[in-house]
Amino acid sequence: PDLWGNSPQYSRFALSESMEAELSRACEFIDGFTVLVLNADRRDQLVSAVVEALQDQALPSLTVRRPELRSLVRRLLEHDLPDLPVLAEDELECHVSAIEPVEITAPPAGSNQEGTK
Repeated sequence: PDLWGNSPQYSRFALSESMEAELSRACEFIDGFTVLVLNADRRDQLVSAVVEALQDQALPSLTVRRPELRSLVRRLLEHDLPDLPVLAEDELECHVSAIEPVEITAPPAGSNQEGTK
C-alpha cells in the first residue's frame, strides 16, 4: 500500500513482542471504541522508551505486528513524535518488510528504568 512511511527511505523500527502484548492487554472497548487504558506513569515510560530509541534517527517509521494496535500506538505517540509513521506489519511493501527491525522495549511495569534493545 502507498502509505506514509512505507518506503525504503525510512528506517524501520518495531515494538518488542512483550511491549505489544502489554498494549494489547491494556485495550478496552468503551462506548463503542477501543482505547488504551494505562496509568500515566506507565504510559510515560512506554512513550519515553520509543522516543529515546528514535531520537537520533532521520526518518524512522514504527511497525506493529498486531494491526489492531496501529491506530492506538499512533495516538499514544503523536504528541511526542508527530511525524512518526506507524504501520501494521501486513501493510508493509515487500521491499520494506525485508529490513531487519530494531526492537523497542520498555522496562516491565513498576520499573523506573527505560531501555531499548
